[in-house]
Amino acid sequence: MSENNETSVYIGTFYNHDEEAGYWAALIVRNDQIRTIAKRITDTSQNKLILTAALEVLTEMTKGETVTIYSTMDYLVKGFNEWLGGWIRNRWRNSTKQPVSFQDEWLSIIAMTGKVELKINRPFKSDPFSKTLGKALENVKLTRENYRSDFEDIDYNKLVKRG
Repeated sequence: MSENNETSVYIGTFYNHDEEAGYWAALIVRNDQIRTIAKRITDTSQNKLILTAALEVLTEMTKGETVTIYSTMDYLVKGFNEWLGGWIRNRWRNSTKQPVSFQDEWLSIIAMTGKVELKINRPFKSDPFSKTLGKALENVKLTRENYRSDFEDIDYNKLVKRG
């Protein structure tokens, strides 16, 4: 799944509309090692939450890496793969002619493509990292604190069938 300078990143979010706060967790899979980052963010929206998570992860990547971000959030996946070109052609206006929300965050993601080769996709339904990502997200929800971990209890070889 990740060889040499290829990195897979799985991002999950939980957003509480009443509190306007949320949590995100990311599993970074690089060279058969898994690392997690998770944060709690207040005074945010669900869309800004996923963009913040993607940007924070991208800032940790090294120049020349090939990075694939997996997310179930349409705003990130479709935004990057389908809508971004139209937004740029329409001078940062969406299909209803309104200004695109979070333009600064999208511009930062575009800027990161000069550092890394970036792909953003939906995860496969049978992806073994989904359950692990859920565990990381639950941990940050329970503690309500930011944390970083190497997830020492995860055996990469058991998660991914080797061919």
